[in-house]
Amino acid sequence: MGMNLKRVMNIYDIIKNRLPST
Repeated sequence: MGMNLKRVMNIYDIIKNRLPST
């Protein structure tokens, strides 16, 4: 389960990076 959470966090980070930093 730990790996799954890490993967989700990684994806979330990428999405946040893609979004405009306002």
